[in-house]
Amino acid sequence: ARSDDGGQSFTAELRLGLPAATNKSELRIVGIDATDPDIVYAKLVEQTGEMLYVSKDGALTWTKILEEPEPIAFVARQSGEIVAGTKLSGSRRSLDHGTTWTDLAGAPHIGCLTEDAAGTVWACTQNYAQAMMPGIPAVPADGLGIMTTTDLATWTGAMRFQDIADAVSCPAGTAQHDQCVEKYDDMPSVWCCLAMQMGITNPGADCSGRLACVPAQAGD
Repeated sequence: ARSDDGGQSFTAELRLGLPAATNKSELRIVGIDATDPDIVYAKLVEQTGEMLYVSKDGALTWTKILEEPEPIAFVARQSGEIVAGTKLSGSRRSLDHGTTWTDLAGAPHIGCLTEDAAGTVWACTQNYAQAMMPGIPAVPADGLGIMTTTDLATWTGAMRFQDIADAVSCPAGTAQHDQCVEKYDDMPSVWCCLAMQMGITNPGADCSGRLACVPAQAGD
């Protein structure tokens, strides 16, 4: 449904151009053009893959602009440019609302996208190689969990999982200390298990007596 009065009232739209919904499909509004609010982007999630759609008339009619056999990360930038990223199928940009696309050569393996107020694009990237289901290629490692770019050509590392450290040492008696760092309710330390899972080399806590979680198996 669409509202033109800040949510005071809604009008059901015809959704012309969108496929019929099923009990296994999910429709998400993923972006609105910064200069024209009648240009709206939506993502249809199906078991077989994901599809991007654009409406240029305030959600009355829709046109499919991209389809991939895997999750699509998407951001509508302040400039009007749109960017779509994937882990295995490449990433691309469009300056005409998805009518044409240009591949992003050298882009990392992208799982999410956002843009800050300064126009910098932030991407969730592949810190470690990820084994996939049988028959699907593994996702290669980028060596970084978060990367940034201002021009979509040069990507700069912002964070590695293994460099995460204990940001604040909470004293005993706080919920953060007693339920996260220490063992809690006969469960292993949440923080120490996360540190092991993420490959954090400096967890900021002595995990030797608190760690009783099962190591991750290859492919997890």
